Amino acid sequence: MDLSKFIRSELETINTAHITKWLEDKSLSKRDYKRLVEDFKAIVIMEQAGFYEQADARFMQWKPLPLPAEIYRYRLAIAGKIGGKRLARKRFSAYPSVVQNHSQLKSWKKILRSNPLWLGGLVVAGLLAVGITQVDFSEEAPPKKISEQTSVEQKLATLEKEVEQLKQKNEKLTASEEKRRKQKN
Repeated sequence: MDLSKFIRSELETINTAHITKWLEDKSLSKRDYKRLVEDFKAIVIMEQAGFYEQADARFMQWKPLPLPAEIYRYRLAIAGKIGGKRLARKRFSAYPSVVQNHSQLKSWKKILRSNPLWLGGLVVAGLLAVGITQVDFSEEAPPKKISEQTSVEQKLATLEKEVEQLKQKNEKLTASEEKRRKQKN
């Protein structure tokens, strides 16, 4: 199944009114859930208006409290809407293992699982691309090999030039040093 179709079906099938009711009931007995009720209502409004990044950011602020699996499915659908499979997989892997193995999230686990054949195909394509770029298809003549003796002669010539330059600098320094001595005396 295509991820975008799956996300669309998830957003359509998740009963947000049921989740809101559950959070309101939970907030009567536990204080931590009071803020979540208002947050969830805002998230639903943002999701329906198409502000998926803001809705996902609002989910990020939630404390890790026991929640129904529908909320996790809803959050994955919103993350998938923003960043596709990559972000949904990241959110899914951040869930505790109990949540990841929940029966309502099996379809998410299945769709987010990497296909090893697909990954193998990427590796083969990458190796093929590297191999093609390493092959030289030009019909140029092979470059002339410089013999070892020629390279030694070139190095010797450059060293002789450097020695000459250093001798000249030394003579200049010596001459300037003598001038300073004569001026002091």
